[in-house]
Amino acid sequence: MSLIEKLTSDPTQLLDSSVESSEFLALVKGIIDPITKGHSVLDEIYIDGLDASQVWQQAKIILDNVTEELLFDKLPSLKGAAGVKGGSEDEGDSDDGSDDGSEDGSGSEEVGEESDDEAQHAEFDGEDDYEEEPISEGEENSPEASTAKGEPVEDKKDVFGLNDGFFSIDDFNKQILDQEREQGGDLNDEDDVDYFGDIPDSDDDEVAYYDDFFAKPKELKSDYKKAGSKKNKKAKKTEEEPELNEDDFEDGMKSAMLDLFDDEDVVQEEEHQEEKNLSSFERQQLAIQQEIAKLENEAIAEKKWAMKGETKAKDRPTDSLLDEDLEFERTAKPVPVITKDVTESLEEMIRRRIKEGNFDDLPRRIISDVTNFKPSSSFQLSEEKSSKSLAELYENEYKQEQDGEISEELQRAHDEVKDLFASISYKLDALSSAHFIPKPAQKSIDIKVNAPTISMEDAQPLTQSTGSTLAPQEIYNATRSGDGNEIQLKSGTVFSRDELTREDKQRMRRANKRKRSKEFKEREQNPVKKSKKQQVIETLSKAKNVTVIDSKGQRRDVEGNVKKDKVQQGTSSLKL
Repeated sequence: MSLIEKLTSDPTQLLDSSVESSEFLALVKGIIDPITKGHSVLDEIYIDGLDASQVWQQAKIILDNVTEELLFDKLPSLKGAAGVKGGSEDEGDSDDGSDDGSEDGSGSEEVGEESDDEAQHAEFDGEDDYEEEPISEGEENSPEASTAKGEPVEDKKDVFGLNDGFFSIDDFNKQILDQEREQGGDLNDEDDVDYFGDIPDSDDDEVAYYDDFFAKPKELKSDYKKAGSKKNKKAKKTEEEPELNEDDFEDGMKSAMLDLFDDEDVVQEEEHQEEKNLSSFERQQLAIQQEIAKLENEAIAEKKWAMKGETKAKDRPTDSLLDEDLEFERTAKPVPVITKDVTESLEEMIRRRIKEGNFDDLPRRIISDVTNFKPSSSFQLSEEKSSKSLAELYENEYKQEQDGEISEELQRAHDEVKDLFASISYKLDALSSAHFIPKPAQKSIDIKVNAPTISMEDAQPLTQSTGSTLAPQEIYNATRSGDGNEIQLKSGTVFSRDELTREDKQRMRRANKRKRSKEFKEREQNPVKKSKKQQVIETLSKAKNVTVIDSKGQRRDVEGNVKKDKVQQGTSSLKL
């Protein structure tokens, strides 16, 4: 049994392990292989060694390429063929229905419906003319002849002009009468009203007619009335009727459809005609305008979530980040992925270092002989400041590296040579000179002077005054000048109040406020205790004409000022 037969007989086998996945893959391969080569780069679907997802990707590639051709090329042609076949079957059914209706005597209603259906099929097929056939008188009066395709039962003149291929006023009236009979209504109860009479001219502007909205279908010709028997007609039609292709099917559909959009079709045809008459430059400009319109529509259309900047999870589709390549900063070093290669490399490194004895740790120091320890060998770092500069130290180190270190024995030999050369030089000088040269003074006392390393000599010309050597603050002091318009900063710079800007004045004002507030706070925190003498003086100062006699017998006021005696001038002291 094949896989399809198994699943048809027992669908529960999908849940069992009896059906293997290879059978499904083989079934997919057998179905899709015939269309693979012509619609994809693959020659066939490969299933050997592949799982279901990989086979599905191959099938998806093929089906995506087939979809467009299937929807726009194959299906319309298949629908056209199916529509023609269905129409012929409907005709057969309608003919059978007409036979049954004639035998049972159920008559006019079925005749009307069949005539409408036949009219539809006739216009659907796009055929309006049929060849005339000779018919006998018996056939004309027979019910079969009266129910031929698309012809009315009787050839009556259309008084009101309402009959067409879709509507028959006689059939409509018969249907209304039948419905009223079923409902028990009586047509004679009401006055006869001509519902289909002419409408007065005064209301013509407000009445909407059928012809205003729909194009009038082509009238059925009288050849339908003279159609032969149904069997002969059907046989002749099948012989003469050619097979309809896709173009005939589209033409039939266009003729059967109501002409509702005449204006739009005319506009489209006019635009198409105008495009044909355009010059090459105008066509180029038209293409540019179309491209601009397309770009404008794309600009105002909704953008993809990835182009909108910062997007929250609820504003983007589910699992949409899986399709994007994200770039983000890591705050920490990424953890290495431990793979088999990394593990093997670590194991090999550990084995190699164990063999070499390379453990990368500090060697352990053990004091084995404590008796050989000498405290003199220990180095003691001096905390005193070095007398040599850093440049001199570097210079000495460089010279030692270039000249080599001198040992103590060599240094003693050098000193001995210097002494011998000095003594022989003295003797030679004494022999070569007429005067006796005293011996050179030897150093007996070393005097150390704690003087600065650099001493500057003050060389000043005598013609220059000492005033020019003074600083500006020493020559001129703003506090001594007594001018209240000048201000001296902490640096000693003197400014006039007129030179200060508005910001400088505000800054100085804020500084004075802070200074005064600080003084007030200090006074409040540390109040000065007044002595008894000051309290007595403050009490006496409130009184008037108080004189204080000090220890010397002088009279003073409360503030300590000496009081002078006022000589009273009498009349004797005045001169005429």
